[in-house]
Amino acid sequence: MKIRSVLNALFGLWFLFTPWLSGYTDPPSVIWIYGIVGAVQAIAASAALCMKKGDSPPNLLTLITGIAMVVIPFTGWSLPLPIGGISIILGIVTMLFSFANLGARK
Repeated sequence: MKIRSVLNALFGLWFLFTPWLSGYTDPPSVIWIYGIVGAVQAIAASAALCMKKGDSPPNLLTLITGIAMVVIPFTGWSLPLPIGGISIILGIVTMLFSFANLGARK
């Protein structure tokens, strides 16, 4: 559970910095959307590290942000394909890790 939470936090940081890594910072809404979702995921995954069992609100929050990571590239705030594709893949992996964490007891 700890390794998955650390990876989810790193995925959140990736999502946080994605607009600058791709050079796609023109509409300010892109920076806000990616920044908020990435920061919430990084903070929630870090908070999940302190929880003794997986059925906790931070793990549920990382699941929700994983869903957002998959959905956002298909909206008006889409990024160029390679970066957007990586965000989609990391969002799917985040959802899988969050599901695994929600069922964990240690």
